[in-house]
Amino acid sequence: MREREVVELLRKVTDTLPNTEERQGQNDMAMAVSNAVNTNRHLIVQAGTGTGKTLGYLVPLIASGKRIVVSTYTKALQDQLAAHDLPQLITILERELDRTVTWSVLKGRNNYLCRQRLDEMESPKQAKLDLDDTSAAVKAEVRKLIEWADETETGDQGDLTWSPSEKAWRLVSVGSDECPGAQRCPAADRCFSEQARASATLSDVVIVNTFIYGLHIAMNGELLPEHDVVVFDEAHQLEDVISNTVSTSIGSGRINGVITALRAIIREDSLTNGLQLLAHDFNACLVPYVGKRVDLPFPPAIGAALVDVRLKIDQAVQALRAIDSKDDKAKQKILRAQMLANRVIDAVDMCLTAGKSQVAFVSGTVERCSLEIA
Repeated sequence: MREREVVELLRKVTDTLPNTEERQGQNDMAMAVSNAVNTNRHLIVQAGTGTGKTLGYLVPLIASGKRIVVSTYTKALQDQLAAHDLPQLITILERELDRTVTWSVLKGRNNYLCRQRLDEMESPKQAKLDLDDTSAAVKAEVRKLIEWADETETGDQGDLTWSPSEKAWRLVSVGSDECPGAQRCPAADRCFSEQARASATLSDVVIVNTFIYGLHIAMNGELLPEHDVVVFDEAHQLEDVISNTVSTSIGSGRINGVITALRAIIREDSLTNGLQLLAHDFNACLVPYVGKRVDLPFPPAIGAALVDVRLKIDQAVQALRAIDSKDDKAKQKILRAQMLANRVIDAVDMCLTAGKSQVAFVSGTVERCSLEIA
């Protein structure tokens, strides 16, 4: 599509919106985007507030017929595009272009309800292990989320009309560190996350956040479907986000995640209490370095703390392997806990073997900090 035609199409779109006027900056941006696509060139655009950047890039890109990934800095902007901007825009463009335009949203696994965890909640024994130490308010939220699972088509937390507590959502979702994957999960054919990925493979436009795109890069392009064009909204944040996704981190939060997973399966206080103490001690070792780089090889206190964490989590893995359960739901909980523990072990090993070509630093706050290797 020629640049003049792109501007005309953009005008038809903006004419349908309330309180709009022609913006030369938006027209210039749309023409520049169109030219970049037609000539296979990179483009960096800086535009002020009120320019209409979203329409300025979406209209020419969708008109081009290319497969597009739009990478937003925040999930909030991702949800805004999905709930407001895209549905209205695509309705108009389908009419003007006389063709169907498909789109989807793809987020990390922990943004979706986990069907397997919901199934486990139906087992009184497994539900008791998960909910035993939770408050009445959290239990009520979990029941509400279980009911919502029968109503939602996406299982996406962003589609909720209310905000569950972080603890309640954790009880009905899984992160990528603990999910065993579709091939090893009995609920794979009903998995909201897998359905979202399948939808993305068929879509003309896929909306992700930059963290997901960073993981796509780290996984050598295996996470997202093939695409012709990628747009990084708020590209000035790109370097920091990509650096975070391809780095390795270990902190008390990840160790406490293993503790929570263990307590949902076994009641071995000596093991979980020992891990909790190590998490506290490891955090204390990192506090003097918050916001600073750490020399490699590590100072003795940090190196020793990493070794202690490694040994104790390996002990937890051995305890999990020793469990002989006939309950399929319990087996899945054990598998997820093993996955989570082994991922933490991998992170510790990467820290312990970090070389001079890498950089170590401590991020976070004194209350909760993490050692990162990039």
